[in-house]
Amino acid sequence: MFCPQCGAEYRAGFIECADCCVPLVARLADAAPRLDQSALEFVTAFQSANPALIALARSVLEAAEIPFFMKGDGLQDLFGLGRFPGTVNLVTGPVEFQVRLADAEEARALLDDLQEAEPDDTVVGEDHEDDDTADEPGA
Repeated sequence: MFCPQCGAEYRAGFIECADCCVPLVARLADAAPRLDQSALEFVTAFQSANPALIALARSVLEAAEIPFFMKGDGLQDLFGLGRFPGTVNLVTGPVEFQVRLADAEEARALLDDLQEAEPDDTVVGEDHEDDDTADEPGA
């Protein structure tokens, strides 16, 4: 005999659990199916601070019906001075698109072009030695 609430086992002749005060059963129901741990593992498929790329990445993943969540998106405007156009909030960092481990390869393939579209760290107005269009002083 078993208690259906706490799972305690009793000898024959007992009809009620001493701890839970519920009637005993001959056998316990099958345990609930266990979740596959890989379904709970999320990885970063894409990250950006650019609001336009964030909206585009969201659209691409929704169209492909890949479940995702955006880590840090709701925090961007809460701390410090908020977002600066095209930059990241220095307190919270960039928005990260998290997808299930099983969907990571497909999501990264879809978002690969967006990753390449991220601007580089070149400073505007910086002199480049290999720039042929630069005017030389005194010429």
